[in-house]
Amino acid sequence: MRHVKTRFTAVAFIAVGLLGLWSAFKSGKEEQAKTETDPHFVDAFIRNFTMTQMDATGKPAYVLQASYLEHYNDTQVSVITKPKLNIADTKTKWKISAMQGNIDRDGTWLELSDDVVMQQTDTPSPIRLETSQLRINTATHTAMTNRMVNIHHDRQQITSRGMEYNSRSGTLEFRTHVRGTYDLGG
Repeated sequence: MRHVKTRFTAVAFIAVGLLGLWSAFKSGKEEQAKTETDPHFVDAFIRNFTMTQMDATGKPAYVLQASYLEHYNDTQVSVITKPKLNIADTKTKWKISAMQGNIDRDGTWLELSDDVVMQQTDTPSPIRLETSQLRINTATHTAMTNRMVNIHHDRQQITSRGMEYNSRSGTLEFRTHVRGTYDLGG
């Protein structure tokens, strides 16, 4: 009887082991089939991240923060949620925020969308730009859009379809349909 129990236990262990192997093999095949049928999937994500890019002298050029980042297996772009960019290495310091964004693999191009706000941070009378989409080149320190942009500064308001800002030279160029108002007060 004891010999039968030992054989039964051995057979049971072997059966459980084979069942485990079959189950692992089956779910591996299902995961592989899912990946093969959906070529676009998240291969990495980060919550509440901060990325600091240094300039040639070792000082922070900009700091990018976001609540969420997803990278997809078939692109060189990461999708970011609620990005905030602080640009520090120019004549004027800027804070830029949006609801959504994309950043390329090396961090050179940042494309922001949905409620984009770009505002000076180091002056008592800051310039504030609002648009629905903004493309930023962190290497050339330029920001551009072909969408409508509203610019507010003290009592001035300018609207334009499209603009390009170069933070190194300090120039802001309006594209088309430019309108402006100046409140004289009083």
